Amino acid sequence: MTPATRSRESERAYSRRMAQLNYREEIAKRTRRRRLLAFFGVAAVAIVVACVVGFGVYFSLSDSRLSLRDSNAAEALSATEEQSPFYVLCAADLNNANGTGGAKDWAYMLVRVDESARRVTFLSLPSTIMLPFSDKSQHYLYEACDFGGDAELISSVSAFAGVPIAHYVVTDAQGIKDMVDAVGGVTLTLPTGVDDPQAGYFTLPAGRQRLEGDAALTLVRASNYRDQEQAKAQNRALFTMALASKALSNEGFDFATLVSDLAEYVGTDWSSSAIIDLGERMRPLDELTVYAACVPGALQTNSDGVSATYVVDDDDFAAMMERIEAGENPDATGEAVGQVDRSQVSVDVRNGSGATGVAAQMGELLSSLGYQVEEVGNTDDGTTYPETLVIYQDAAFESAALAITQDVGGGRVVNGGDYYTFETNILVIIGLDWVPLTQTS
Repeated sequence: MTPATRSRESERAYSRRMAQLNYREEIAKRTRRRRLLAFFGVAAVAIVVACVVGFGVYFSLSDSRLSLRDSNAAEALSATEEQSPFYVLCAADLNNANGTGGAKDWAYMLVRVDESARRVTFLSLPSTIMLPFSDKSQHYLYEACDFGGDAELISSVSAFAGVPIAHYVVTDAQGIKDMVDAVGGVTLTLPTGVDDPQAGYFTLPAGRQRLEGDAALTLVRASNYRDQEQAKAQNRALFTMALASKALSNEGFDFATLVSDLAEYVGTDWSSSAIIDLGERMRPLDELTVYAACVPGALQTNSDGVSATYVVDDDDFAAMMERIEAGENPDATGEAVGQVDRSQVSVDVRNGSGATGVAAQMGELLSSLGYQVEEVGNTDDGTTYPETLVIYQDAAFESAALAITQDVGGGRVVNGGDYYTFETNILVIIGLDWVPLTQTS
């Protein structure tokens, strides 16, 4: 019988040959498929590796920009337990508006960050505080870096506050301006207006507003407030949170890119990835509890009549640090001061500075604020007082005495006991340190 195939094969032979041919083609297809999969697999791995290397180079570049370089800060920084509150020391060289600046233009903030409780506390440290350095002698805080580098500054502040410092951040006036411009300006609400010609050319009204770099720099420099150090502390904390909030309005890769860009303007021991992680964990910032305070004390004019030293009230500062460590509002007197009924507080004002007319000025100021000014005159003990004293005898009027120091922009609260004799609730003795300041409202 003749086969029905064109090759003249039998049906059986033809079927066997075709089966073998199909099998070989299937093998060839599988081989090609494996080769394609292998190719794409290698390509995918190559892409992943390239991304990892790219991100590595990216973060390496950011870390290089952030690096403190020749700083010895690491010698004084302390490791902290994960999830535990930690402290950051921030330093900024706020040279004055004409760019000449000086050692005293440094600003310092000790910041406590509690991620679990979502609480941040800013403690402003006046640059003219006197602290013991490693040579056991007293020096101004602003002299620390020149004396022993960043490690001297960190160690001195750590010993002063009685807390370990985990991180250090430093910038300058130009860096602050550039950071604000890089994020497109910051928006914040000022409790009082700012009008300080020594700080910059901008007059900033109270209320909500958006600030560009130069205006923001004016804000953090300004110091001519009645309650100078406390007002500076509040404004600098407001600015810092506004800058952080604007930066965190970016998400994902945009935030990472911004961190890399901002790294050019600051130096820190933190890595860029650590900053990004912290930022993500602290979102959203408007749900954080934020406190701001200044080391309690008073500015005293030195014997040269020109320079001044910020004298710390050690007892009040120890109590403040206990509250900060406990996560509480550091300014425990703030609420009590806010509740003072000034119309029920009688005051006797005495000029102990020798300057003409200051007692009358103080009396008029206190009267305008609602206090009952009973008498104005000069001290009769022949003493020239270097500092202004606000004296109370009844503990019920301690808050009133504190309110007066805030209202007049200076003075040290004193429990007079039996040492001072006066009939009013409060006795104010004006010293050489008190200068009437214009408060923008």
